Amino acid sequence: MIPTLEWLPEGVNFLDQTKLPLEETYVLATDYKQVAVVIKDMIVRGAMAIGVSAAMGVALGIDRSTAANLPPSTAEVDLICKTLAETRPTAVNLFWGIAQVRTSTPPSPRATHPFRYQTTGSRPRLAPLR
Repeated sequence: MIPTLEWLPEGVNFLDQTKLPLEETYVLATDYKQVAVVIKDMIVRGAMAIGVSAAMGVALGIDRSTAANLPPSTAEVDLICKTLAETRPTAVNLFWGIAQVRTSTPPSPRATHPFRYQTTGSRPRLAPLR
């Protein structure tokens, strides 16, 4: 199975779907702004993949925050979410993904557990890499 996207210590690695089916290439996003470009430029496609990409973008923004306190300031999280929300304003799953991270307990800084997007039934989920 080719992963659509996965969390790596360096950032979020995306399968470049604009190159399929001729090439299997990847794009590494190292901050939330790069994740926004990946979503906007349709490097990642499909409703569930877009939702998980947005969630990972918010998590990456929080993880790479320069805020003096954890969790990062509300204003910074608001900016991260706004930036990602503007990439595809009609994508329902995009807003679902943003809300999943925004309303959850902030993750520990510099999480070291790699995750990969998987689809099971009609709900996207993050699953640990094996």
